[in-house]
Amino acid sequence: MIKIKVEKKEDFIVSVKISGHANYSEKENSDIVCASVSSISQTALLGIMNVAKVGVKFERREGLLSFKLPDNLSEIQKTKCDVILKTMLEGLLDIQQGFKKFVKVEEV
Repeated sequence: MIKIKVEKKEDFIVSVKISGHANYSEKENSDIVCASVSSISQTALLGIMNVAKVGVKFERREGLLSFKLPDNLSEIQKTKCDVILKTMLEGLLDIQQGFKKFVKVEEV
């Protein structure tokens, strides 16, 4: 199961941790659930770094993507990151809705 933990502070997403594997498909490189979660979350991370221009610390390895926004964001950066991350969350919640046995989203 893929576990997604989204941490909010004052309704702004400040950190994301995605861990595990869906194991939806046993064929190598054909797990559409893992691929979907990975695509959405990594695109959001790229958006934070390249569109919002935020230097974010992240960890990415097999079965894990984790990142936390810095505390010293400008209002423009904060707004851009919020839009990017809330859009990411909508996509991940949609995947959870269709694949409840394979994806769990937790908002804290």
